[in-house]
Amino acid sequence: MARAARYEVLGTLPPGGPVGAQLGLMHGPGGWRRPVVLRPAVGAPSAAAPAHPRLLAPFAYQELDGIEHAVFAFVAGVTLREVVAEYRAQSQLPPLGLMVRAVADAARVLHAAYTQVDPLDGPRWYVHGALNDRRVFFGFDGEVRVIDVGARAKNRFDAPELTRAAPDVRSDVFSLAATLHSALTGFERNYAQVLAKAPSSAEFPPPSAVNPEANRQLDAVVMRAVFPDREGRLGSMLELADDLERVVDAVLPKPDAVAVRLKQLFETRLEQLRAMLPPVDAPAAPALVPPRPSPRAPRRSPSSPRVPLLLSADPAPPPVPHELVLPSVAERRELGDDEERTQVQAIPTSIHASRPADR
Repeated sequence: MARAARYEVLGTLPPGGPVGAQLGLMHGPGGWRRPVVLRPAVGAPSAAAPAHPRLLAPFAYQELDGIEHAVFAFVAGVTLREVVAEYRAQSQLPPLGLMVRAVADAARVLHAAYTQVDPLDGPRWYVHGALNDRRVFFGFDGEVRVIDVGARAKNRFDAPELTRAAPDVRSDVFSLAATLHSALTGFERNYAQVLAKAPSSAEFPPPSAVNPEANRQLDAVVMRAVFPDREGRLGSMLELADDLERVVDAVLPKPDAVAVRLKQLFETRLEQLRAMLPPVDAPAAPALVPPRPSPRAPRRSPSSPRVPLLLSADPAPPPVPHELVLPSVAERRELGDDEERTQVQAIPTSIHASRPADR
């Protein structure tokens, strides 16, 4: 296993994952270890992605064998592309609810990233700029994440304006909606090139023309999101997520149902990952320190007698509570008034630990 400074490479990730991606461990002080993914950096890093628990972006860069690698937190799961390919290998269409769940959740993650502010509450500019079906990621925990590799590369899901202008949020809306259109219809051509020619519905079919689970309301949302001119497109990721969930709410699976389905589909992948990844060490437990002798129990030599010591620091023993024992009814009958009064007055002057057994 290769080792570079803090990183230990365990092996190449199973087929279907990112090209050249390695599973590894990041080592820290005291035996601390964290599973990571190392993959060759693609081009120059883009602006740092904002911190978000479901936005998987590089948190470090490390040179391995002379090649710069981006370092990501490891999450067990599969890409949207792999899920679609698995269903098509079984001659099935991927479930519409599962596909819409992936894209709607990814849109919400990106909306949260776009609207984050810097530590001084100032706006921070962020656009993904390279969304495709390899960047939408299903975790085996049922949660959807978005991968940002830290650099932008052209792909067939790019919005048409990227050939002549910088990307913005609407460019990302186009790319994410195009991944959904492709998953539902099997469309595999370059979106910008096809839409530039004003295609017919036969050349560029809406989802319902191919997928029997889709309806006309879903068609309207998807086709508006991939509108060639970004001025006529959906304006935000939040709008895309809300519209998708509104038109197919009845068939959207919950995260626990997504997790069950994915683990069934990719049982072999899970076994491969378990075999590659050793148990990650928990932080070392603190060493047990023998307790110091109590000041109330000083050391004594074996020959010294066991004499109880009363230290000045010891509090005085609590007083023994007095128990007032009154004569029983039968006794009062046997006693005269004077005798009873005399006995009752004499009782408080003595301590009675308990009532006499014959009473």
